[in-house]
Amino acid sequence: MPRPFHELIEVNLRREAYVRGMSLDDIARAAGITIERLLAIFCGDWSPDLQLVGRIAESVGLTAAQLLTEPELN
Repeated sequence: MPRPFHELIEVNLRREAYVRGMSLDDIARAAGITIERLLAIFCGDWSPDLQLVGRIAESVGLTAAQLLTEPELN
């Protein structure tokens, strides 16, 4: 069963943040949102539109499609 999109955003964003040495606050600021809004997205309490998903993805060098793709297990 596929994961809900808010879980995909969280998993992929946290991985990319770690790789790039960025905090979640850095990512939120780069995407033009508050850390509280980012955490609400992670919890599924707030659904971003595609434009915001794109801005969040770009903040860590990904596309929206990459941010919403199930990560590969290695």
